Amino acid sequence: MKFKKNLSFIFTLMILFIFTGSSSIYAAGKGTSGAPFLKIGGGVRAIGMGGAFGAVADDATTIYWNPGGLTNISDKEITVAYARWFADITHAFLVYAQPLNEKNALGAGLLYLGATDTKRDEWGEEIGSFGITGMAPIIGYAHRFDERISIGASVKYIYQKLEDETAGGFAFDIGGLYETPIENLTLGMSIQNIGMEIK
Repeated sequence: MKFKKNLSFIFTLMILFIFTGSSSIYAAGKGTSGAPFLKIGGGVRAIGMGGAFGAVADDATTIYWNPGGLTNISDKEITVAYARWFADITHAFLVYAQPLNEKNALGAGLLYLGATDTKRDEWGEEIGSFGITGMAPIIGYAHRFDERISIGASVKYIYQKLEDETAGGFAFDIGGLYETPIENLTLGMSIQNIGMEIK
């Protein structure tokens, strides 16, 4: 009974965090933009669902969307996604996850976004090029408390480079799943990018 009260308290805190503010990892202030590549996410299926993957959370990419879903993985999984967008923008996501036993699972991945562009003078002549890189290696762990509740957490290091300027910082994600008594109804929630400002 005490255990279930503690879980209720944890879920209440998670909801409170969601409604009281957002992470500092996206930076603040006029003209700043900290790690915007994190808003794109990882995994073709999850991105195709508009990021509404927190309650689905049933493949290796859940490490990014809701680390609590890692316990839904039944075997070793690896996911590789690569896309080359317009204007020489490259987006890639690599993730590996596996169950450790019936109640615990572990995963690791890398989210990458890179772009290059050409510098031109006021007459349109090429004078060089510059690149932008965003990268976030991530490690996550999840534990299933009973047949209905699982909670997970992950840590990532966010790195950005614009020409010769670099910035980095750590961020944490926490997420959970609750399989309701109603058939095919699972509730999921996650809080992403809790942590330090990128410096």
